[in-house]
Amino acid sequence: MNRAVMSCSELVWRGIGAALCLGLAACGAPGVREGYLDQEFSPDKLPPAVAQSLSGLDRTPVKFRRMVVTMAPQLEAHGDAGAKTDYRNSFTLIDAGNGLVQTVDQRSQNDTPTAQTYALTYRGFLPLRSQELAPDGTATGPVLATQSYSRIDPFEPAARARKEIEFDSQAAYVQPAASSSNSKLSCKWGAVHPAADIFSKFSGDARDLECRTFDLNGTQVSRSRQAYLIDYGIALVTRTETSSFKSDNKVIDVDIR
Repeated sequence: MNRAVMSCSELVWRGIGAALCLGLAACGAPGVREGYLDQEFSPDKLPPAVAQSLSGLDRTPVKFRRMVVTMAPQLEAHGDAGAKTDYRNSFTLIDAGNGLVQTVDQRSQNDTPTAQTYALTYRGFLPLRSQELAPDGTATGPVLATQSYSRIDPFEPAARARKEIEFDSQAAYVQPAASSSNSKLSCKWGAVHPAADIFSKFSGDARDLECRTFDLNGTQVSRSRQAYLIDYGIALVTRTETSSFKSDNKVIDVDIR
């Protein structure tokens, strides 16, 4: 994947998170296509090797059926503060069972829909499959899917130690098949604090995750800060930075069902 411009799906793999993949396509997002989400982003789409690797993680179900998080990213491109642009993300998370979560990230700029990304993740944290769709529901790019893990560390937010955890994966586009890409996600657990720090409606505690993503050559591609919401069993990206932009992601509304 040595192209000058990466797709939103590729950026998700680089540790940015679906909720911060901003303004990359001039397409709208009219609503969640539930049937297509279940068709292409259900757990049974995972390769056996990936499913086996995930079996060693905490597979306790998330503690919601559906959550919609509205975010206001404060985006700053290097050399341009971007003060005149009002970004919004409507980030839908749906329980897919056993700690897996389907996500739909619908984005807009100045009230105009710009892009959407569908994905299957582990707790909103680890991307497993993702794809971009156009306003009419047609695909604008192929599915990008994890094929295997050479390393996958225990994901233990309740552990006291602030140790480093790593996830080394190989992903590839499918339909049509394309060359694969290796990526390493390295994260360190941080402080525990009230989840209400992220948004007033969240209950319980949150635990910070400081993450870095590296490419095959060991070059750092991105940094992000995530908040793992202990009462809900999912992580949200609150800050990210790449060589071209940085963004703080403010939650402004939440609907939990």
